[in-house]
Amino acid sequence: QFFVFNLEVNSASIHPSNICWTRGHLWLDPSPSLKRVRFISGSAAMTMREALTADSAIALVQQYLRKEKLHWQPCKYALQGDEITSVQRNHTVKWLTVISRYLKFTPETLFLSVTLMDEFLRLVRARPKYLKCIAISCFYLASKIIEEDEVVPHIKDLITNSNCNFSVSEITRMEAVILKKLKWDLCRATALDFLHGFHALLVLNRGLFLPDQSAEQLAALGPLLETKLEICLDQNSLLATRPSTVALALVSLELETWTRNWFVITIALQRLAQVENSDVIRCREELACIFTTARTAVSRKHRHSDSQSASKPSKRKMDNMDIEEIYDSIKKLYGDEGGVAATGSFCGMQQGHSTLDMAGFPVHAM
Repeated sequence: QFFVFNLEVNSASIHPSNICWTRGHLWLDPSPSLKRVRFISGSAAMTMREALTADSAIALVQQYLRKEKLHWQPCKYALQGDEITSVQRNHTVKWLTVISRYLKFTPETLFLSVTLMDEFLRLVRARPKYLKCIAISCFYLASKIIEEDEVVPHIKDLITNSNCNFSVSEITRMEAVILKKLKWDLCRATALDFLHGFHALLVLNRGLFLPDQSAEQLAALGPLLETKLEICLDQNSLLATRPSTVALALVSLELETWTRNWFVITIALQRLAQVENSDVIRCREELACIFTTARTAVSRKHRHSDSQSASKPSKRKMDNMDIEEIYDSIKKLYGDEGGVAATGSFCGMQQGHSTLDMAGFPVHAM
């Protein structure tokens, strides 16, 4: 399945700076003369150029880069002790992932909630007993920003479904603390935002960079990349890497199995995102290791689960930090996707890979 853009406007001109991406949709900033840009599922060929040009897609990525520069800082958790540890953080992200899938929220909600949680915990020192309250509060704040009003559950229902054992007043107070600490600004550029921007550039420049790939194949690449990026959410080792670098490294790693032009595309995206070669190489290797380890763990858990004959009820309240359900959800994230992409080496690229014209991704000053 792929998408066709419908652009609803009352004005003939749209400046790229008006365009932003939230909720898995492209939007236009509020204006009396502009309405939102929305995705519509369709069976016709992808016609993105009618609504989004390469220049506006670049402007979109650059907007994310400005947000990243403004808000992002490396986050480091303790290995042990009285403070929240990296293991506890990763386990909590898995818990949020299960809740998000249980409620059928968009991936944008999950990514934003984890981003807000990490930033808040970077700014304050909190005890482990408050971690789940902080996490579910960030999750609820993100859902109210991103999800449609009718999709967001009442806070009592969220508490019941997540089994977080906190009261409504406790979560409400924690929301207020988070908002105050983040200065009431919850707009963040996540790795998923950058992934959407990079994928849009690939689609818009398909004829130049991916001439052998059909529009349908490129449309399928988006959900695959999104799934793999979601797997990386519970890896605290990536918190020292910029979200734009993580998204770029993932695109590069996946494209290496798709096209011999992967290196040229990587370099073009690097120039746009202003990422060093060493950072991309290091992140590619780390991602490849993460996918290999995750696949092994999921396969082992799946075999163990299959050996047990007890069936699960169709509807039930989620158990507190249910490990089996968490691993089952991660397994679903993989779907039928094939093996892990090879790490590769930029230095080992054949000369023929660099013959493509670099003009496809013009880089504008930020």
